[in-house]
Parts: sequence; C-alpha cells; structure tokens
Amino acid sequence: MGKRWVSALIKKLWDTAWDMWELRNGVLHEKENLVTRSMGLHLNQRMTRVFLQLCSRALRTTDRHLVHLPLSKLLERNAAYKIQWLEVAEPALRADRQQVWLNNTRTLRMVEGMKRCMFSWLSHRSSR
Repeated sequence: MGKRWVSALIKKLWDTAWDMWELRNGVLHEKENLVTRSMGLHLNQRMTRVFLQLCSRALRTTDRHLVHLPLSKLLERNAAYKIQWLEVAEPALRADRQQVWLNNTRTLRMVEGMKRCMFSWLSHRSSR
C-alpha cells in the first residue's frame, strides 16, 4: 500500500512539473499571449493619440513623414515599428508644442521687453 501511494505521489509531482513546463513554454513562445496583446493595445492607443495630435497641427517639413501613411496602415505594423515610430513622433509633438507656446507668448514677451526698456530709459533720463 505504501509503495503504491509513493509511486502515485511521484507521478503526480511529475505531472505537475510537466504542466508547469508546458505553461511556461506557452507563455514564452506563444505569439499572441496576454502580455503581448495588452502591449499591442497600449501601443495602438498611444499611436492613435499622437497621430491625431500631429494631424491637427502644421508640421515642420522634417516631421511630415510621420503622418504620410494613414493611421490604419500604421496600426497594422509590428510592435518594433510602432515603438520606433513613437520614439520619433512624440518628441516631434513636444517640439511642435514648444513652438506653439513660443508663438503664442512672443507678443507678450516683446511687450514685457519694451516695458523694461522704456522703464530703464525713463529711469536713466530722470536721474540726470
């Protein structure tokens, strides 16, 4: 009775180890597992957001290639392509935002500069 119990226990341990090994291989080698699917969805969301923001702006000549392909074609690309596209597109978007900010605040900064210049000139003139 004890030998049968020990051999059943060993068989169960082997079966458990085998099942764990198969699960590991399934996760490791399966093309479309939960992690890659989640990463793909996240990349697609980021690409869609960035693409739409880029399309709504007047882009520099050097950045127009980012919106040359339609969004649907970009989303069909592999993960490596999407990551590389985002590495170029997101900084281009930030540079565009910085340029918009500079353009929007240029007048304000010019007026402030004129005020300082006038104040300095008046201060200098009144001290004579």
